[in-house]
Amino acid sequence: MFKQEHIPGLYNNRLFFALYFPQGMGDIGIIILTLA
Repeated sequence: MFKQEHIPGLYNNRLFFALYFPQGMGDIGIIILTLA
């Protein structure tokens, strides 16, 4: 779907979705590590 919409691959990864659309404790952990 990302390729069809010509969205760069940079946005199709776990880090992007964890920072902008967190859905669980694992994503909260990624946010904390990013801020640290």
